[in-house]
Amino acid sequence: MPHKKLSDCPDLFVYLCKDDDGYKLKNYVSYIRLKVTDISNVNAKAEYHTFKPEPSNKRIHKVRDNEAGIFKFRICIQKANTWKDKQIGGWNKNVNIPQELWSELRVNIYQAKDVLSADKSGTSDPFVKIYFYGQQFQTRTIKKSLNPIWLEKIIMPAKLEPGLGNPPPVYLTLWDEDVNILGGKSADLLGSC
Repeated sequence: MPHKKLSDCPDLFVYLCKDDDGYKLKNYVSYIRLKVTDISNVNAKAEYHTFKPEPSNKRIHKVRDNEAGIFKFRICIQKANTWKDKQIGGWNKNVNIPQELWSELRVNIYQAKDVLSADKSGTSDPFVKIYFYGQQFQTRTIKKSLNPIWLEKIIMPAKLEPGLGNPPPVYLTLWDEDVNILGGKSADLLGSC
């Protein structure tokens, strides 16, 4: 590393790439920007990181921030003078892949109140999307309502690692469904959490 102090190093970009052309990896899909000072702990544990869509990729321009990918990985940058330094923190050991543990997320979607009006009629056609651990679920659409009631129970199974410190994040988004004259559907984002 040409820098004398870690604080002098530029940020690190980690990219998720789509391999269309052998191993050239030119098609960036999403990325995360990490400060070198935040990843300098050699004893760091694997953490979940939320990637952002890569703006230069025109094919994925409609991907929203919460759809770009959530990945768990361990990364560290340190100045190593000898091979012995690289053995600190177990970086030279093979990764132990734990047995999978089946878990499930149970979500009850009851209702929403005072939803934004997104249609010319002064109402909306709302539905909810839930994103969890690489899965997506969508409620039914409630037509012409600003106070929709779904009363839906969703169970999303997931294979989680034993001893997982924090469970993966859950994203909920509220949408307004639009149907055009030809019957095609599109949606406008009304909110997220």
